[in-house]
Amino acid sequence: MTHQQKNYHQNHMEAYIYKLLNEMNITHPLQLNMFDISDKLGVYLHLYEGSSRGIIDGDEKYIFLNKNLSPPELQQDFGHELHHVLHHAGDQRKMHPLFIELQERQSNSFMYEFCVPTYMLQSVNLPLDKTDAIKMIVALFNVTPIFAAERLNRYYQRSFANRIVYGGF
Repeated sequence: MTHQQKNYHQNHMEAYIYKLLNEMNITHPLQLNMFDISDKLGVYLHLYEGSSRGIIDGDEKYIFLNKNLSPPELQQDFGHELHHVLHHAGDQRKMHPLFIELQERQSNSFMYEFCVPTYMLQSVNLPLDKTDAIKMIVALFNVTPIFAAERLNRYYQRSFANRIVYGGF
């Protein structure tokens, strides 16, 4: 455990994803394979021509991903849809728009943490140059450069806020 990890206080999302992935013995970015993860979680994963979506039918959970997406885009959509099938219920076509917006924001937050988990990011010696750090995240976690840049910003913001609240300057 690094000094940074010792002095870092996880938020609920980070703790949940840490626990979820560790229960599946996923400790390295190369193990973030959507097919393996969906199999371990009992979620049926299908690639098809339509738009990505998650569906819950009774006790069965399904994720349908657009097979025309790039591998990084598939990984990102998987993270988003996984949150829907693990934590949401109901048919968005019948929901109030504000509730849909809430679910989408929650799933997007999950997606960023799931695809590039904080505990894994902390174990990487990120370059000081932001462009180089983004390139490293892209290479290690199989995400798009735009996604990596947003995730890096979220990581820096969270780390800074953590230092303010819990000390460490």
